[in-house]
Amino acid sequence: MLFGPFATYSNKFRKYGSQLDLFAATNDSNIIPIITIGIKHLNLVRYLVS
Repeated sequence: MLFGPFATYSNKFRKYGSQLDLFAATNDSNIIPIITIGIKHLNLVRYLVS
């Protein structure tokens, strides 16, 4: 969940997770849906990256 000014992006899935969690969970079957969602919500992606 993202809430107002506290919205942020992190590759970690847990509080003490690794920065590589997202990459470890990405595979051939879910890369297309991830990219599709990123394109549909490009404004949110830009906000979180900035």
